[in-house]
Amino acid sequence: ARGFRSRPLTRNYLKGRGPLPESFYAIADALKLDPIQLLVPIKSHHAIPKLEEIAPIVTACSKVSPDIAVGLMGSRAAGSEKKYSDWDLGVTAGLRQLSTMEFLKIKQLVDDLAEDLPRAVDAINLDAAPEWFLKGVQYTPKFLAGNESSWAYFMGVLHGVKKAA
Repeated sequence: ARGFRSRPLTRNYLKGRGPLPESFYAIADALKLDPIQLLVPIKSHHAIPKLEEIAPIVTACSKVSPDIAVGLMGSRAAGSEKKYSDWDLGVTAGLRQLSTMEFLKIKQLVDDLAEDLPRAVDAINLDAAPEWFLKGVQYTPKFLAGNESSWAYFMGVLHGVKKAA
């Protein structure tokens, strides 16, 4: 039975076509995309509306140090935002933890770059967040940019705090 199911696939290859239905290639052509681009999963942060509004801020924050990670917190991460809800950006350096000077630099970057935006942008030092704050996070924060290992470390801490509660 397995060989029978592969006949259409083999026939497509012999005719110089790919393994997918013709309609798939027609859609890719219409969108002017390589068919492979339609098969690759989209990262979760692309699903967040208006993310391009804060993209330069996120990029600048993540470049302060190679081990800094930036994530989305608050109502926008929870999917309960209103039209003019603020952006809450959580920053962490993972196991190393952010120094006060690094966080102040990030806070200043955020304030400077968000000056002309229609919505406020807040920076949260996740490495200095009190336990009551972490226990109150009733959603999954969204990784945006920077060091993925640092973000994974923070998510482990968050999970541990919630599990202990």
